[in-house]
Amino acid sequence: MVQQTNINDIAKHLFSQRHCVSPESNLLPEQHIDSIETALEIQVAMIALNQHNVTGWKCLTPRDNGDLIVAPILADAIVNQHDCAILSSAQLYHLH
Repeated sequence: MVQQTNINDIAKHLFSQRHCVSPESNLLPEQHIDSIETALEIQVAMIALNQHNVTGWKCLTPRDNGDLIVAPILADAIVNQHDCAILSSAQLYHLH
């Protein structure tokens, strides 16, 4: 089980990795995240480190081992644009 001090340390580490080209998760064995509750606590701590509002949450399809990956969508990540076309593979082929 991860202690509260470790939650803050993990959050700081992961937060510092957000904009790295090749992020590295070199957490110690005792910092292993072993429950969805702990993962969410870490996300809440990361939100506190960030100066932007949370506009939503994203959840990836469960992995082969059943793990879920959830994370907040931060306001600074939202981009508005007028046109957002969804193209088929065939349409993309003709564009190139």
